[in-house]
Amino acid sequence: MLEDVADEGLKAQITKALNYIGDHPRRLIVTNGIAKARDGGYGELALKLARLAYEQNPEDADFLLELCNSLGQPQEVVNEITKFTERVERDSIPQDKREKLVVALAGGYKEMGRLAQSIQILEQSGTGQAQDVELLAELYYESGEPRKAIDVVYERLRHTGKLSRDMAFWLAKSLDTLENYSQVLDTLRVFKNDPVTRAVYEETQRKLGLVPDSEKVAEKVDTVSRGSIGGMIKEQIRREGELSG
Repeated sequence: MLEDVADEGLKAQITKALNYIGDHPRRLIVTNGIAKARDGGYGELALKLARLAYEQNPEDADFLLELCNSLGQPQEVVNEITKFTERVERDSIPQDKREKLVVALAGGYKEMGRLAQSIQILEQSGTGQAQDVELLAELYYESGEPRKAIDVVYERLRHTGKLSRDMAFWLAKSLDTLENYSQVLDTLRVFKNDPVTRAVYEETQRKLGLVPDSEKVAEKVDTVSRGSIGGMIKEQIRREGELSG
């Protein structure tokens, strides 16, 4: 299983994970090994390791989540989570793991193009957790319901007083759809330098007749450059005049 792993450090982590499969107190070592393999570009190895861990611990939500993270097809994710929730008592699953499974299941339906079902799952869970709100706002926007996207993000804002980058992005996209451009700028101002949100922020500046920030910087650089060149020309003329004198 490990013959193709060139990184000795990664190989040692995966070996340790294999040794501790079935050893519940050391389960975090196993999940870490799976994640490291996946992040290191060994997706097939991560999937094999996740399947092995989950088969030996079929009621462990962490191993199910690692399996879902390694599966390539959203239908497989939906199938695995559905079978798990039908077999395992809901109250036996820690709340934070239940919330992650809800997001993973809704994400699977979203990737399959079943947006209505994905929305229904998130609405019924009603956790209000960050990942739920981010995905639900995206789904409302993509389903042509920007007002619902705005409402769900503002509800989160009222309870926590802050937004994640993704919440702000979908809130801004929804406000933009309703032509609330000033609110878009207010929402995205703190994220305006983020690669994901910058385009929306600057496009909104254009809609309000403002010069986008990136163009302001370009103008400033150009002005400084032209000023420097102009100064050099003046200095050259001055010197030539002194020589002529």
